[in-house]
Amino acid sequence: MRITARVQKIFDPQVGTSKSGNEWKKQSLLVTQLDNDFKDELMIDMWNDSIKEVEEGTAYEFDIIVK
Repeated sequence: MRITARVQKIFDPQVGTSKSGNEWKKQSLLVTQLDNDFKDELMIDMWNDSIKEVEEGTAYEFDIIVK
C-alpha cells in the first residue's frame, strides 16, 4: 500500500540484537496522511536497510505493509 504523508515527529532510533545474534535497527515516525479526507495519523516503523533520511514537516510517499 502506498500513502502520501507528512512527517510530524521522528523518534529516536532503536537498536538491538535478535535471539539468533543478528543486529537490527528500527526508526519510528508519526505521520499524517495527506491523500484521504480524514487526515489520519499513523505510526510507521522503518527497519534496517529501509531506514532513510527524512525531515519533520516534509511530505513523502511511503510504501507500507499493514499488519
